[in-house]
Parts: sequence; C-alpha cells; structure tokens
Amino acid sequence: MEDAPFHSQTMRLFSGSVIAAKVQPCNRNLLDNWYFGNPVNQRDVSGTISSAGYFLDRWKLVSGSVTISADGITLNGTMQQVLETAPVGTVTVSALTQAGVGEVVPTYDSASKTVTVTADGKKLVAVKLEMGPQQTLAHQEDGVWVLNEIPDYGEELTKCMRYLQVLAAPYDTSGNGVAIGYANNTVDLWVPIPLAVPMRISPTPTIPTGGAALLKAGKTSGSPKDVTRVTGGWAMQTGGACSMRSLIFTSSGLTAGETYALFMQQGAQIVLSAEL
Repeated sequence: MEDAPFHSQTMRLFSGSVIAAKVQPCNRNLLDNWYFGNPVNQRDVSGTISSAGYFLDRWKLVSGSVTISADGITLNGTMQQVLETAPVGTVTVSALTQAGVGEVVPTYDSASKTVTVTADGKKLVAVKLEMGPQQTLAHQEDGVWVLNEIPDYGEELTKCMRYLQVLAAPYDTSGNGVAIGYANNTVDLWVPIPLAVPMRISPTPTIPTGGAALLKAGKTSGSPKDVTRVTGGWAMQTGGACSMRSLIFTSSGLTAGETYALFMQQGAQIVLSAEL
C-alpha cells in the first residue's frame, strides 16, 4: 500500500479537539543568520564588499565580492560559515536564489565544519544546512519559490552575539560616563563590561582605525583624558561561556587606585570578537 499524501497524513493527526502528534513542517536550520532578506549586520556593512573576511554576522568572504541589498545578497565569489559543532548523520545543504532552489549548490565539509557557497553574480535569499536527505528550505507555490519559514530576527541576533558584539555610541556620551573602571597604574584604566549574551570564548577587543580618539576617560566630563588603545584584561564565565570581559583603556596621567568614568563620543565603537 502506498503512503498517503503528506496532507492526508496531517489531517489524520487531528480528531475533534485532540491532537495526536505535533507536525514539524521543515527541519531546523543549523546555520546562523541564514536569511539575507533581513540579516544580522552588527558591523553595519553596506554596498559591495571585496575584502576577504567577515561581513554579515557569521559569514566571511573568502574571495571575490558580495553586494548587500534590501532583498538579499549578490555573491560573485565564495563565502563561508564555520560551525562550532559538526552535525552527526546525513545532512543536506541548499540555497534559495531568485530563480529557486538548485541554481546555486553549496557544499558542506564535516572535517572543517564549514559550509561554502560559491556563485557567479547570483542573488542569494537564504542558505540552509539541515539534517536529512532532502532540502526543506523552500517550496513552489503556483510556480513561485517560497521560503518554508522566516527566522525570528531577535533569535538570530542572540545567536550571532555569541560570536560578535559591537558596543557603539549612536550619540555623544561626553556628558555622562557609560561605564566605570579603576586605574591599575598611571596609564591603564580597567573597565569591566558585562556582555549582553555570553560569548563563545573570551572575546578579543578592537576599535576601528582612528576610533580611539572618540574614547575618553576622566573623573568628570569636564576633564577627560585621551584613550590611545584598548586591550583585553580578565574575563568571567557562565556555563563555560564568557559573560563579562574587562577591557584595559590605555591613557595617561591617571592615579593608581582611583575610579574613572569611560566616555564615548558619537560614532565610537568597541568590537568584541569570538569568531571562529
């Protein structure tokens, strides 16, 4: 006897007000930040990117270029996402472009835990890595390809913040300190920073080129001292992940043991990276 169609099987799961089983219409996507119609973009990148490295959260450009637009990304080269843990068993990796599923065929390397996408000027809407022998990323309705699900942006942001957090000042805080620290000596101000989401490992802090000039340290807003660089100090863990990171702001003329405030001028950024 042939199996009944999926919709017939689904109907038999319901009897009056009783639900016999819970149906999962598609497999969970094992990738982070996989929907390019509304991606997590903590670095606030835009336009065409041709420099190798991370651009959108969790995705790094290996070669070629990628152009970010409102309804997807156009890849003319190769990009990758590296997973922390390799799934065990049969997996399927797929991509949805404007032409549908199958125009671009990603690959998955279990040894390096890496999903690789290579395309020649194709606009990507989404990429999926899932358990099982077939794709459940999208389906066709009246000849049009439709995603089976749209991810919750807040959930994707939380997952991405395990690997990257960008502390940014959208407005000037020169009148009010954003954090308090103590001077370990005459040049180093140690400021503990609670992390919004525990990070994979103790993150490495960096600031954009020239960005140190937008950071100040002082007893009051009327007497700020310049900050010349930011490095990492101690870290604390929760459940094996880093939940607090102490940052060392290098300045001058500090008094050891005294408390100082950290000020951030508009546009200042501190990038905390625990990326793979």
